[in-house]
Amino acid sequence: VNGFSFKSLEAQKVFLKLDKKAGIHLIAKDGPYARISGENLGGEFSDVVKMIADAAGIFYSYDDERKLMTLSRKASFTLYTPKSRPIILGLLDAIRGAGITDIVTDWSDYSITFTADYDTKQKIMDLVEYFKSNPLLVAYDVSVFRVYPVDQENGINWQMALDTFDFSTV
Repeated sequence: VNGFSFKSLEAQKVFLKLDKKAGIHLIAKDGPYARISGENLGGEFSDVVKMIADAAGIFYSYDDERKLMTLSRKASFTLYTPKSRPIILGLLDAIRGAGITDIVTDWSDYSITFTADYDTKQKIMDLVEYFKSNPLLVAYDVSVFRVYPVDQENGINWQMALDTFDFSTV
């Protein structure tokens, strides 16, 4: 690709313009997509396609046999984890905390498969990078008890609770 330029076009139209020159058919599953601009893009076709998809925050797949490119807002990913139940449970908890609930866990090969949009994928990539640079995983189990005073009139003297029980239990 040499000198490919476009101004404030929906990503689908940018791909139509680019793919037309390459003789590739396009399927856009869930458009319309973001409007983007680019000037004098050049390089390998696959690199230019990746640049455009990244700028629009969408995913693409390409079937070379049928010369067919498919665009989508979401894609399916598989994350392979170390063979450790506590690690996979921690990652599952963090992924659910990121708002991803469409998760399939394969305990036999320690993998997590999920569908995500571009922003969510980036959150998970950041999470994985964080785990790489900070390889400590803290997990704990908490039991919560509700305390009712025997003497309803005087209530509970909470300062005495620390003196009454061992330090590590409160």
